[in-house]
Amino acid sequence: AGYEIAHAWDPAREVGGDFYDFLPLPHGKLGLLMADVADKGIPAALFMATTSTLLRVSAHDHAAPDQALQHANAWINAGNREDMFVTAWYGILDPASQRVDFANAGHSLALHVQAADGAIRMLRPAGMPLGVTEDLVLERDAVTLAPGDLLVLYTDGVIDALNEAEEDFGQDR
Repeated sequence: AGYEIAHAWDPAREVGGDFYDFLPLPHGKLGLLMADVADKGIPAALFMATTSTLLRVSAHDHAAPDQALQHANAWINAGNREDMFVTAWYGILDPASQRVDFANAGHSLALHVQAADGAIRMLRPAGMPLGVTEDLVLERDAVTLAPGDLLVLYTDGVIDALNEAEEDFGQDR
């Protein structure tokens, strides 16, 4: 209650490795997950299918976003025979406090757009992707949302998109 969520997904090919999810959590909280496998097509989609399950289970087993990502990383590394990796941003929205606690495993930085003045803040920190190292160290941060604020999550497909002149859309835009 009190929040609107919008989403769009347009894979580069018929299937892809991008993934997002909204996870109902205890005490009325909501998990916000955005992830991207570093590949395209069927191999990326298959790797993401496994990874998405591991991320969902880890989110339900760990109350802190950094711990959930670290737990998923351990399982991803245990079964990663393809040497693939996945970037992931995971936040937990607590509607009672309007706070989003989050951790970032090498994913594109989320944006906090403040309704009061239109200021845009890139939400850091960003750690290593999942599946790269067994000793994944992630930092946790938080942002408090005011009425009308936007939290924007995206994959690199947005910033890497090319216009007719073959120019990247880019992070600044």
